[in-house]
Amino acid sequence: MNKPFDRRNNNTDETNSKKSDDTPEIFAQVEKRRWRKVRRLLKSSRGVKLSKQTDKTGLSCLGVALGFQAPLGIIKLMISISPSLIDYQDSYGAGCLHVACLNGSALDSIDYLLEKYPHLVTMRDNDGRVPLHHAVEFACQCQDEEDEEFCLETIETLYNAKPETIHYVDNCQDSPLDLIQMFKTSSDPSTHRRLDEIYRLAKGLSIQEYINKRKKWEEEGYDTERVVVCDEDGRSCRSKGTTNTSTSTDSHFSIVQGSILEAEAGGNIPET
Repeated sequence: MNKPFDRRNNNTDETNSKKSDDTPEIFAQVEKRRWRKVRRLLKSSRGVKLSKQTDKTGLSCLGVALGFQAPLGIIKLMISISPSLIDYQDSYGAGCLHVACLNGSALDSIDYLLEKYPHLVTMRDNDGRVPLHHAVEFACQCQDEEDEEFCLETIETLYNAKPETIHYVDNCQDSPLDLIQMFKTSSDPSTHRRLDEIYRLAKGLSIQEYINKRKKWEEEGYDTERVVVCDEDGRSCRSKGTTNTSTSTDSHFSIVQGSILEAEAGGNIPET
């Protein structure tokens, strides 16, 4: 797995190469992957205080542990000592699942967070992004071919936890699929095969979510006066209206049918 890096800062390489003199004690042990030492520190009388340490960006002890591939036992121990770490967000609004996805954390840790704290999958950072955005970002930037399958599995795992997040947009109105297209326009041609594979997976998941919505609307009965009602954040939307079972939904999902045909043809990322 690639060395963890924090892409919340544009000067990533410079940020990671500089060692701060005031690096929190437990951070230093985590970065060296001295897991026995980390466990002893957490179980000591200073455990609670150490688990609440943060760096200058507000990155938490749990966040850095996830970023450096800490064993699941360490992750569970940190949470048990300081349960507030689960909902903690750093200076960038990133929660623990955001940081895990940003850095390609182990699937067992991501699975654990999703199972025990399912609300994390829809948590937004300051850019309006949910963890799925960052899982896609990591997959697009991952340079290790051996990790390709892992990256795709992470994306699918997050989708299965909350399918509608495949259509969530950030503050710039970009969905996870949009990010893949953006990466391809600025990437070296040698990466296009991998990006096309990521795009095909994400597009297939997007189509499946549309199909699921269509089925639900058909069961409810479609209304020609139906409108889309959004939550206060303006992003999570649902349909609302009286039912009209005599009206077909087919014409309203022609775009989905076109996407299905494209997917069956092995459609790659459309060139811009």
